[in-house]
Amino acid sequence: MTRRRLPVLLFLALPVFAAGAAAARAQQIPPGAEQVLRNMSPQEIQRRLLESGLTEAQIRDRLRRAGYDPSLADRYFGSEMGAAEMQGAPEDAEFLNALRSVGVSLRLSSDTLQARMGLPTFAEEGLDSLAAEDADPLALPVFGSDVFRRYTTQFDPVLTGPVGSGYRLGPGDELVLVVTGDVELAYRLDVTREGYVIIPDVGQVFVNGLDVGQLEGRLANRLGQVYSGLRRSPPTTHFDISLGRLRTNQVYVVGEVERPGAYQVSSVATLLEGLYAAGGPRDAGSYRQVVLRRGDRVVGTFDLYRYLTAGETPHDLRLEEGDVVFVPPVGAQVAVRGEVQREAWFEVVEGEDLSTLVTFAGGVRAGARTDRIQVDRILPVGVRSAGQDRVILDVDLDAVRSGARAFPMEGGDEVRVFPLLEERRGWVGIDGAVYHPGTYQLRPGATVGSLVEWAGGTTPDVLEPAVHVSRLDRTNGVRSLIRAELPAGLAVPLQEFDEVTLFGRDSLLTPDSVAVFGFVQNPGRYPLSHGATAEDVILLAGGFAQGADPRRAEVVRTESVAGDGRSIGKSTVVALSESIPRVTADLLGTLPPLADSLAWSGDVTLRRGDEVYVRMFPGYREPQRVTVSGEVVSPGTFVLERMDERLSTVLRRAGGLTPEAFPEGVRLVRDGIIVGMNAEEALADPGGVEDPVLMAGDRVVVPVYDGTVLVRGAVAFDTRVVYRRGMGLGDVLAQAGGATPDADQGRISVEYANGQRATVTRWMGITWSRPAIRPGSAVFVPAKQEGGGTNWDAVFTKVVTLTSVVATVAIAFR
Repeated sequence: MTRRRLPVLLFLALPVFAAGAAAARAQQIPPGAEQVLRNMSPQEIQRRLLESGLTEAQIRDRLRRAGYDPSLADRYFGSEMGAAEMQGAPEDAEFLNALRSVGVSLRLSSDTLQARMGLPTFAEEGLDSLAAEDADPLALPVFGSDVFRRYTTQFDPVLTGPVGSGYRLGPGDELVLVVTGDVELAYRLDVTREGYVIIPDVGQVFVNGLDVGQLEGRLANRLGQVYSGLRRSPPTTHFDISLGRLRTNQVYVVGEVERPGAYQVSSVATLLEGLYAAGGPRDAGSYRQVVLRRGDRVVGTFDLYRYLTAGETPHDLRLEEGDVVFVPPVGAQVAVRGEVQREAWFEVVEGEDLSTLVTFAGGVRAGARTDRIQVDRILPVGVRSAGQDRVILDVDLDAVRSGARAFPMEGGDEVRVFPLLEERRGWVGIDGAVYHPGTYQLRPGATVGSLVEWAGGTTPDVLEPAVHVSRLDRTNGVRSLIRAELPAGLAVPLQEFDEVTLFGRDSLLTPDSVAVFGFVQNPGRYPLSHGATAEDVILLAGGFAQGADPRRAEVVRTESVAGDGRSIGKSTVVALSESIPRVTADLLGTLPPLADSLAWSGDVTLRRGDEVYVRMFPGYREPQRVTVSGEVVSPGTFVLERMDERLSTVLRRAGGLTPEAFPEGVRLVRDGIIVGMNAEEALADPGGVEDPVLMAGDRVVVPVYDGTVLVRGAVAFDTRVVYRRGMGLGDVLAQAGGATPDADQGRISVEYANGQRATVTRWMGITWSRPAIRPGSAVFVPAKQEGGGTNWDAVFTKVVTLTSVVATVAIAFR
């Protein structure tokens, strides 16, 4: 129904188009586009004004300078605009032209513009396939698409400055007139919609359609009528005319482009700049046949490949008001992969061959094979046979380039340029005890000796009895070993792919090393130098660590037991000098001196494999820290003064509890687990049973008073109950809706604020004791375990029933 009505609607709208075109005068809008613009809603116009980035004052000033009523757009300013005002009649062409002249974008959506102007729209099926291909990381890009995707404002044409000699003036341009000499004047003159400039004291001058040279001649005549100095010989008055702000034109970029629609561009913008504004052609758009339409005729076509491959723009025509840039669907495409500079999909036109295609791809790389270019071709419909729709063709690119063979490209071809073989020929290699190991060219008559000479000769540690030559058998790919000795082995002739190895003593021996452990900065294994002592390796390890005993070290050496082949570790304690800085020097006075029988470390030279141990200083202990947080006077970290320091002592060191503290809820956390204890009794009886000894890493948390009781588990609903003095477990459960039928009331537990726990005592279905309820408690009611435990209610019922039966029988037989 919509399609049938569209021609009728367009026919009825023709008078409106004609009236709008007459009102627009110099700034013509293509037939149909004006009606689409006039149907924009007030809300849409208000949104476009906000998106322009211009303030209300700037819009009014630009309207005034363009010759329009500055209050034209006032009804769209402000967010308080009512719904009734927003539902006014559509704006006329003068209003829309005014907005465009001040830089407010009124770009149309592609679907609306193309459908309502009668321009062809293109199916999206082809784009779907290309989008799916783009998702494949191995898919090729379309050549040229990245140029437009990286578009920035640097491609925008300038709106001020010099223009070409062929530039013709039109409404919206600004002229700068400067008169000097007998008269000193300067004016900024806007070209009105009728094509005039108004010069004070001179009047109106018609300038529409003039170039700069024609403009100068016309102004010389008119200004000379007012300023006689211009007519004198020599003249005593001079004038200069130049362009200030350039006008903008509305053009339409449609077809297979990223963002089709209407665009405001500079009056010096070209077709290429219009494409940049619209994001360039889509992957389904043609880069070879971009059409520029002006009215009902085609002004020219533009081949983007000349721009993309050579930077040439011979048909980059200047855009005028109302021009339509049309990008048709892509033509025949060919894929190029492999050893080329640009792997991509390329669009080819009739007559372009493989050589041209490779040129589009930037040429082949240095490592490409040009005598065999493979083309995967889809056979034309007329030559296909059952089971054969494609064919593989091998082409000599050199022959195509020289003209010896013609190979035109066809749509759907996939071209692959293969790399050269990775295998190298004519080489020999050398490794090991030479100065410059590596790969060398095999020269005629080369021997092991000549290869050693090319490698700079042998190093001093070379082992003369062992020279290995690894030789490859090309027939089966197996290498064989030729062993020789120096110097006779130097005469062994070399063959292609031979690999020579000379061995050195240092490479075959494990480096001598010693190890240092204990209280040093960097324990580990270190290389052993001749004559090194325990003090030397301690220095290599970064010196003593905190807590080290700097007076002595223990050297452990592995020695063999004579006769049975066993080895044992022998320990020697050596005295250290004061040459190494001592981090515990202030403690040395508290210890007795070392025994005179200890050997000095300088007298014990270390051997390969020795181990040096630096022990802890006697009585040294790392600071033991605990943390106190919450309601104490001075919370923080405290170092334990004694190994047996208790909770009450640390709380007193923290200044004691604050008035807001809840002593019953004090918790002691050790290794992430709460330690059940009673802080009130600990403070009342320091050192007593309830006053625990603290350990390094303990955390003491002193909470504020919590006047609620948490109930959760197998109850009607989890809740918090306000604590009241004297309330019991039954009171708490009642306020939680009571226990559910599957509740295991024999295992109800209560966790108190300090971490201690208590459970219900129940036996033979009778509850013998219930835990007390205190502030901050948490009551947990577990559910019965399936198949687990004894149902004492059922047992008690059966026992009572059996007892009654036995009593009845006994009475009956009495």
